[in-house]
Amino acid sequence: MKINEKRLKSIIAESLKKVVNEASYDANGNFDEESHNSDLKDKFKSVLETLEQNISNALSELCYIQNATTDENIRNKARIVLDDLVNMGPLVKQVYRSVKADRWDI
Repeated sequence: MKINEKRLKSIIAESLKKVVNEASYDANGNFDEESHNSDLKDKFKSVLETLEQNISNALSELCYIQNATTDENIRNKARIVLDDLVNMGPLVKQVYRSVKADRWDI
């Protein structure tokens, strides 16, 4: 049996949902809010770390495109996206820094 990357990602996502849902209940089948939220905090941190890496990669690629292109339209569009990524809102930066420091008081 062969599966493509998209299907593999789907299988992994479904499995993770099941594990998170199962981890949210204790041995008696009662919902464990603390465990549930702890799992979600870990997932949130992981998503932000992935996002940071993807943004970093995008910035590098867009800088290359902007500097390498001879087409002014491409250069301008790359600059717009670069500016937007670099100047993301201060609240987003604050949340990212606090989550990275494991502070959830915002």
